[in-house]
Amino acid sequence: MGLLRGKTGLAGAIVHLDALKNAMQAISFSGLTYREMSRKLRVSSPTLRYLLDQGFLTTYKGQNPATLNETEIIPQVSIDAFLQQYVTPGRRAEAAGPSHFRSASKFLRSSIKSNK
Repeated sequence: MGLLRGKTGLAGAIVHLDALKNAMQAISFSGLTYREMSRKLRVSSPTLRYLLDQGFLTTYKGQNPATLNETEIIPQVSIDAFLQQYVTPGRRAEAAGPSHFRSASKFLRSSIKSNK
C-alpha cells in the first residue's frame, strides 16, 4: 500500500492486489464451516441454523481456505463457549461409546410389544 505524490485521501492510495491477497490468506482460519460444525455437533442443518439464529453460536462471512469460496465461518471462540455450556444428543451418544448403541438396538429388537 502506498500514496501517490500530490494526491490526498483515497484518490492517492495505491494498493498492490497481490500483496493484499497474500496478507488476507495469511490471516489464520480459526473456526469451522457450517457443514463441519454440523458434523462436529452431530446435529441436522435446521438444528444448527436454529442455534445460529437464536444466538447460541456466532458466525462471520469468510473465505474457506480449501475452496476459496465465501462461506459462513463459526469462530473457534464461539464453538468453545458453546461446548462448555451445552451438549447435543448426538455428542452425548458419541460420548457413551459403541456399547450404548448396541444396548439400544438390543432393546429395540426385544420382544416388547406395543398396546395397540
